Amino acid sequence: QSLADEVLTMSQRGYTAECVARAAGIIREYPLEMIFQLMLGLPGDNPDRARYTAAQTIRLKPDGVRIYPAVIMKGTTLEKWYRAGLYQPWSLEEAVTIGTEWLLAFNAYGIKVIRLGLQAADNLTNEADLVAGPYHPAYGELVQSRLLLAQLRSLINKFFIETGTEDGLLSIYCHPRDLSKVAGQKRSNLRILSETYSNAKIVLETDPALQREELRVAFGQKSSSLSRQDFLEEYRISSK
Repeated sequence: QSLADEVLTMSQRGYTAECVARAAGIIREYPLEMIFQLMLGLPGDNPDRARYTAAQTIRLKPDGVRIYPAVIMKGTTLEKWYRAGLYQPWSLEEAVTIGTEWLLAFNAYGIKVIRLGLQAADNLTNEADLVAGPYHPAYGELVQSRLLLAQLRSLINKFFIETGTEDGLLSIYCHPRDLSKVAGQKRSNLRILSETYSNAKIVLETDPALQREELRVAFGQKSSSLSRQDFLEEYRISSK
């Protein structure tokens, strides 16, 4: 669930990060696929410890990871701690923010993210068994949307530096199947972009000629694009 010993101890997991590393080494001696299940927001967790967990996961090179924000279910020890004021779950915004960092880092280093968030279920959606915590039936899409926003901001920042101005019509293009994720839930990404680049008038359009997760911006007579692979390469270079 974590590779920070403080989190493992406070969550009473019964093992240490060194145990995980030894187990990973043993598994690698056999023709087996190794998948890590990681959780965000367990007792003792914080953004720095979550980033440490991501870095250690990359070092151990699993074939894939599943990412789950910690939520509080009825009848659990975590519920007792929560009601006693001993544990406070992360907010949804915190879980999305760090989940996005994890998705970017794992993708950049070739580790598949095969699950993002708990599977939507009635006992969670109607809160029959859910006490508190950052549960959202579309958590995975929220994280993927936030990653597209980061990619888009990287593209726009460089583009405005090259053009030397932010005044005018800025057209953003994406593949038709990426439209809702680029816009964000309730167009939240577009609102953030409009607030960040307040001198530009931003419009979002589709271009079927683009690849999935490839973005293009046009400003006056100039345009520039950024593929997901190039964005991941930028991240790898900047994180060294």
